[in-house]
Amino acid sequence: MLFPSVDTFRNATGESGEVLASTRGTVIRAQPTVDAATIRHEIWHALIESRVPRNLPDWFREGLALAMSKTEPRSPERTIALDRVRRLIGQYGEKQVLAWIAGAPIPAGALQ
Repeated sequence: MLFPSVDTFRNATGESGEVLASTRGTVIRAQPTVDAATIRHEIWHALIESRVPRNLPDWFREGLALAMSKTEPRSPERTIALDRVRRLIGQYGEKQVLAWIAGAPIPAGALQ
């Protein structure tokens, strides 16, 4: 969904004007000024959220969306999430980390 104005986006989604887009399930909701990198990031969120077991932490979901979309974090919390996921990818490999969103076993302590 591409909203015609920031106000319309903000009123419909409850997001702040600083958020360019958000995803609920498989629906991406975006401001009119959204860029390709943000859409790529939100597509990863839609993919992750459509498959992820609910017990995976929010930082992992966000960090994985950032890592896979190759977008830059816009807050210190997201930078930390991205760094954590990059370490997991370095330790376990991208294929294995992606398998976790499909329910593959996660090594004990990996997400601590």
